[in-house]
Parts: sequence; C-alpha cells; structure tokens
Amino acid sequence: MKIFVLYDKSGIHSGRTLGSKLASSLWRKATVHKGRPRRLELLLKRGNRYDYIVNVGWYKDFRTGGATVLNAPRAIAHSSNKKQARSKFKADGIPAPELWANPRSLKARDLPVIARTTHHAKGRGLWHCRTLADVSRAARQGATHFLKLIPNTREFRVHVMAPTPKVKGLDVEDYRVIKLSEKVPNPKASSNGVVKNHDNGWVFSYPKDRRDPVLPKLREAAKKAIATFDLHWGAVDVMISKDTGEPFVLEINSSPCLTDNQSNTLDKYVEALCQMVALKEMPPAKKKKVITKGYAPVKRAVKKKTSPKLSSFLRRSAL
Repeated sequence: MKIFVLYDKSGIHSGRTLGSKLASSLWRKATVHKGRPRRLELLLKRGNRYDYIVNVGWYKDFRTGGATVLNAPRAIAHSSNKKQARSKFKADGIPAPELWANPRSLKARDLPVIARTTHHAKGRGLWHCRTLADVSRAARQGATHFLKLIPNTREFRVHVMAPTPKVKGLDVEDYRVIKLSEKVPNPKASSNGVVKNHDNGWVFSYPKDRRDPVLPKLREAAKKAIATFDLHWGAVDVMISKDTGEPFVLEINSSPCLTDNQSNTLDKYVEALCQMVALKEMPPAKKKKVITKGYAPVKRAVKKKTSPKLSSFLRRSAL
C-alpha cells in the first residue's frame, strides 16, 4: 500500500509531522510519502500511484491518479469558509450561535455580537461589538458576518473521525470521537473572555469529570458538523452555555495542530487513520513456549569424549 500525505501553508507543520509518524509506524506495511501539491504532481508524472491521499487542509482540486482522497478539497474549502460553514450549520439544524450575514439587519436588541471575517485563525479577524457603531466599524474593517455572543460558556475541541474511507451515505452515528478536550486557563491567562486562545494563556486539557452530562451533547454536535460536510475527520470547536447546558458549534478545523509534544493528539490520528485504511498497528507477537502436557521431557544421554591417552591406557589395561 502507498500513502501520500498532502499539505500546504496552513497545514504544513501538522502535515509534515503526520507524514513522518505514519512513515515510521507503517514502514513494514505501507510506503508513505509527503509533500505539497507540486511534489504529488511530479511523483504522479513519474509513474507513482497511491492508494490513499491524506489531505491536511488543502482546499484546491488536484490530480489524484485514482487514489482515494481522505478529506476532499471541496469539503475542506466549504468547511474552512467560516461564513458559508455557519450558514450551512443554520440550514442543516446544527446547533450554532445565531448568525447575521448583513450588518444592517442587526438591531440594538441583538447586541452584543461577535464580528468575524470569512477566513480567520488564532483570534484574528474578530471584533466584540457592544453597539451598532461597533458593528458598522467592524464591517468597514472587513467583517463579513456576525454571531450572537453567548455569555458564560465553556469551550471544547472535539476530534471526530470517519470509520471508513467512504463517507457518502454514512450516518452521523457512524462517526466516532477519538479525542475530546476542554479549553482551560493557566495561571497567567488573560482576563479577556472573548478570545480564548493559546496566545492569551488558554490550553486544552482532558475534562476532569468523565461523566459530565454535557459530554454526550458535545460529541453529537461535533459529529453532525463533520458529517454535514462529508469530511473524513476534523477538529470541531464547540462551546457549552453554563446557563442552559446547550451546545453551540463554532467552527471546523481541517488541519488541527498535531505538533504538541505534550499531547497525544498525533498518536490518536495515526491510530485512527491506520484503522480507516485497514492497517491498524499491532504489537509484535511474543514467542510462546511449546509445552507438551502429560509427558515428562526426555533426557538424552550425552556420550562423553575421552582423550586419546586415556583410551590407549584403557586398552592396555584390558589386555
């Protein structure tokens, strides 16, 4: 089996890390190459053929050479366009904050809202609008849509994976959550409650209470978000209202961070991808000792060798 891990720009670090880990894990079972779209094009021209292309965040069409693409570029393009994705959440009944695409449709009773750009990451392209003047200012600076601010929330990242390389026709329940973590502040975290990112001192941690009643709601909302775009995997940012306990899907990350050495996210993805393409890592088999029951071990007599001088002395003595 041959696998190519494709990445570019935003997914370059995670793609390289994932490709290296897959290569070391499957070196006896599969050949793993990695690189940008140009390298894939060059290898295909040279006659290389791949069974699977693992696409880490690349959103434009590319030659596949007949390979099965895990995370199609069009699915990534639709899910990474935040405005389109949130409109689809609304159309498909996925729980998400109330959305306004036109700033003129906002009324004073709708405030406060969060203004966002179509593409954003790491807290960029965000405005906290408390007045209609703030809304107009954000629109002039590039905001394309507005979300209802949900106060008093907890935020989570839910990693979802499809069970097979085929996602068409899969039910939501066919997807599975391979990891779930909560965004929590460290002692030096910023008091800014709107932008909860790494730069402001927020980190992901496993939920302390594994029986927390909000966890099933998080898993269900995240699986619906991934399934509605026919993605093979993705990291879904979901928040829970502390007041009502209801989930709200924020966005989907098709190239989540896999480079944190203090986290096991990379191992989770490698294991899930191996299972998806039927190359699950198996521990080396231990050699078992064969024991015959009911019979004692047979001891063979060992004929001792005698030296030539001793043999000559024994023959003379016999005479």
